Amino acid sequence: MHNNYYHCKNFNRLNLMQVLHKQWLQFSCFLRGEYLVNAVRCTSVIVAPVIVFASIGLLTTGIYMGLGTLLVSLTDLPGPRINRLRFLFLGSLTLGFVAFITAIALPSPWLIALLMISFCFGFSMLAAYGGNLNAIGSLALIMMVFTIGLRPADAFSFAWPIISGGIWYTVCTSVDTYFFPHRSINNALSECMVAMSHFLRKKADFYNGDIPLADAYKDIIPGHLSRTSPE
Repeated sequence: MHNNYYHCKNFNRLNLMQVLHKQWLQFSCFLRGEYLVNAVRCTSVIVAPVIVFASIGLLTTGIYMGLGTLLVSLTDLPGPRINRLRFLFLGSLTLGFVAFITAIALPSPWLIALLMISFCFGFSMLAAYGGNLNAIGSLALIMMVFTIGLRPADAFSFAWPIISGGIWYTVCTSVDTYFFPHRSINNALSECMVAMSHFLRKKADFYNGDIPLADAYKDIIPGHLSRTSPE
């Protein structure tokens, strides 16, 4: 009886250590993962212009530049480095153009209505030319809504920080991809290896005589479908 108590105690302690080790591995993978790095990088790039311009007494300009940086960052989709930079630069010019034209048309409700119809139709049609242009078109419509809501007094003073914010994000992305060109590939490979290890761990239940075969199939099929179904 005394030996069984210590055996159960040691067994529970071993299970607790295994669970804690597994949780620590997951947390360390998250800290080294691309998602956290990208979140920190995007946050720093967006907040930096606001802080710099606010420190010299141009808070409004800094907010506009941060807005342009934020919207252009949302058009940054995975792909080859040259294509990413090309679409980021195109997105910066598009957002600045939409901001400038919308700010000019603000005094005329009829002109704003015409612009809304034209921009909604034109930018929605960009979805036929791929995900990058679709993202640029969607963010251009959001830029138009922001401009109508903010109602800037001067169109040029509003548009140039938007373009500058987009170019600022493009430059930072170019520097990041130059010094860390294989980070996305390494992250994709590591995610593939982790997913494969989970799948093989579930598949090992088929060789465990204590687990019914029906339960093993019930446990492995949802994970297999979630990793093979198209997004």
